[in-house]
Amino acid sequence: MGGAALATLAGYAPIDLLEALTEQLPPGRYVSLDLATAAVVRRVVTHRLTQITDPAERGRLYLDLSGRLGYAGLHREALETAQAAVTAFEEADGIERGTHLPGLASALTNLGFRLSDLGDSTAALAASTRAAAIAEELTRVNPKYSGHHAVALNNLSVDLANEHRWDEARDAAQRAVTINRALNAGEPSRLQQRPELAMSLDNLANALRNLGRLREALAAHREAVKVCDQLAAEQPETHEHDLALYLNNLGLTLRDLGELAEALVHIERATEIRRRLARHNPSAHSQGLLRSIRAQVKITARLGRRDEAFALLDDYRELLHTPATGTHNESEPPIDELGKVRELQLRGLIESQLGLREAAVQTYQTLSLILATLADREPVTYRAMLGTTLTELSLALSNVDRHEDALKASEATVRLYRELDAEIPNRYRAELAVALDNLSTDLDRLGKNAEADPIQDEAIRILRALPSRGRGAQLRALAHALHNGAMRLLSEGLFDQAIPLLTESVSIRDELGAESVGRHLSRLVKSLSGLAFALSQLGSAEAAAVARRTVEAYRRLGPELRAEPDYQLAVALEWSTVALRAAGDHEAALKAVQERIVLATRFMSHSYLFAIQLPLAHLEAAVVLTSLGREPEAIEADGQAVLSSVTRLTPSEPSASSAEQKSQRIDEQRLAKLFNERGYRAREAGRTEAALDLLCRSIPFARRVEDVVCERLARENVYLALREAQRYPESLAALLGLAEFFAREAQPSPSDLTDTVPESVDASPNERADLVRYASRYRQEVIETDQALTELSEPLIVRDWMVEVDVNQWVKKYGEAQVQDRRILLVERHQDVVEVLGHASPERRREFVQAFLATLAQRPES
Repeated sequence: MGGAALATLAGYAPIDLLEALTEQLPPGRYVSLDLATAAVVRRVVTHRLTQITDPAERGRLYLDLSGRLGYAGLHREALETAQAAVTAFEEADGIERGTHLPGLASALTNLGFRLSDLGDSTAALAASTRAAAIAEELTRVNPKYSGHHAVALNNLSVDLANEHRWDEARDAAQRAVTINRALNAGEPSRLQQRPELAMSLDNLANALRNLGRLREALAAHREAVKVCDQLAAEQPETHEHDLALYLNNLGLTLRDLGELAEALVHIERATEIRRRLARHNPSAHSQGLLRSIRAQVKITARLGRRDEAFALLDDYRELLHTPATGTHNESEPPIDELGKVRELQLRGLIESQLGLREAAVQTYQTLSLILATLADREPVTYRAMLGTTLTELSLALSNVDRHEDALKASEATVRLYRELDAEIPNRYRAELAVALDNLSTDLDRLGKNAEADPIQDEAIRILRALPSRGRGAQLRALAHALHNGAMRLLSEGLFDQAIPLLTESVSIRDELGAESVGRHLSRLVKSLSGLAFALSQLGSAEAAAVARRTVEAYRRLGPELRAEPDYQLAVALEWSTVALRAAGDHEAALKAVQERIVLATRFMSHSYLFAIQLPLAHLEAAVVLTSLGREPEAIEADGQAVLSSVTRLTPSEPSASSAEQKSQRIDEQRLAKLFNERGYRAREAGRTEAALDLLCRSIPFARRVEDVVCERLARENVYLALREAQRYPESLAALLGLAEFFAREAQPSPSDLTDTVPESVDASPNERADLVRYASRYRQEVIETDQALTELSEPLIVRDWMVEVDVNQWVKKYGEAQVQDRRILLVERHQDVVEVLGHASPERRREFVQAFLATLAQRPES
């Protein structure tokens, strides 16, 4: 008989017929019949209750009906009958002390389920705790009740988890697993057919996941799915509901491990099952379907699959606003309001993960306004939601460089959580600490370090003092706050103060990410690299070992996570390279920089920050290869740096945040210096073209970051490389380029235009004042050289270190007689201006001198 026919009978069939039918109904869940079964059993139980006075029998009737109503998704009615069942069994126990404790334990376990379904986790935990205690005592007296005990422990684990008491939840679930395995110790063939075992394994896995023990959780999840898969193959109507739950949870753990592709496979399967179940009974299964779609959306967004993510969001929105979604927790707002809130929450998350920054700001602004209005009307329901949204709004505003607005959102979040913490002590203390951490970061971005530091300290103090019941999430928050505080200290050069914070952050993240290839491990990589960098700056011998751990941890990252454009991972590899080079471990440094090249190559089109990392990494590879004596490979790396900087670097996006702009400036300054250093090395080796390629890339970067010292050195190196290659016309052009640089950058002094060359060009610590000295020196050299060459009647210029070669070249070109009749001017290596001007014709020389002096005269007045 189908569900529709059965439901019809429940309405008008004679009661004796319905009583006969109840004997044929499935004993537990049966998806296509659950609603009809609940209707039939409701009518039969209502009839029987009018005829029965025995409280124990009444308790059994209420208990059966409550379970049927729960399967049907009629949660409020299921709770009422569950409470009636407990009352009846308590009455029975009062009459015959101890006789009806098994029934009372079952009724309390069921009551815990029903309270949990309606979101009352505190009352649910009280009921399940009492049930577990009774079942444990029964089992101690008679082991035949161990099955009851396992069920009670399973429910207790769920309710402890709902209160974020993960250690206790794990212990309860582990005990349930042990009991369920023992129940089948003598019948191995039945071991994989017990739904109770699958349930306890899933509960254990969830607790382990929230404690950061992801690999252990994964093994338990896989076993739970395997057990339930076999059960569902034989009885899909009974076990597919649980199978979808376990598949979804398996996907969440794989997601946390960074195995996004496999996670998506399992969550998609869970979604498919739940869609089918929801068609039979939306009231019972739509909420599970919404959770699976939500998880699916998050993963597809992280994978960058924009169209698919937004298509799923449309599906999610439609389900939220479908009346057939059925009953919802009475503690929650009306379905239309709640649906709009949840839709916007998910939309904001998608937009943030896909990099749609402005859209994310608009979404979170809209959501915060809605929630603020609703919180005034129903503060108990909406204020916590508002706090979460304000946090997300602050982060979104920071991402679009609206730091003043982000600060206002963070301050509002802190005020809200302080109020909540005062009203309900400890309940929102962790959220308050996270809000303080975010506020500190926002203050720091605005340069308000003095205000940021005590707030960061308060966040850390709160997180350290929190009780251990939600330790997994709290440890993550503490590690994050410690890391943020340390990064601020590193930016201020306070390496010794940063090291203790980083050491503690590493210790926590090491525990959380020990077996992970996901975000826990990614965060560990960042803290390790910061610690390695700080230690290296203080000359610590420990720096190299920490840097090697950083690179090793980076290589353990899952392929999906390494496929995400996380710029901080590039920074982590860069800092590791610095520490390893400082320690002299060039082989390890080379491996680190090679990983960085791979990362930057993959994401060079994603942002300017990644694009600039590529030539920077190639240059650092060249430096390391030179240290290893592998010069041909170093030269090749130089060429790759030039190529990647010429063909792939474009100006930074206008939307880059101030933090990104700061990172960009640091990278550009480093790039300018490395191009110059490698160009100088190529020049010294006589590789003129390579030197010019490198040096000419240094100049625009140095100019962009206003590094006048680096730009001067690069321009001088270009000029000298051309002079050493005897490319004198080009040398004149480069020298004139130097004059233009001095005219642009050098500030004049009172003695600027004197004919006296300063004794020391390095006398002033001020960079621009030094430029004045260099400009004056070049000006004086040009004037004196022009005068000398004129007085000597255009002598032959012979470099003193190549006398024989130069004289022979002149004899070959002009003949011995003419050479004998002309004066020869020997120039030393440092007399570059004499050599370059001496090889120009008198007309070209006079033209150059006039242009050079005129250009220098254009320098701005002080």
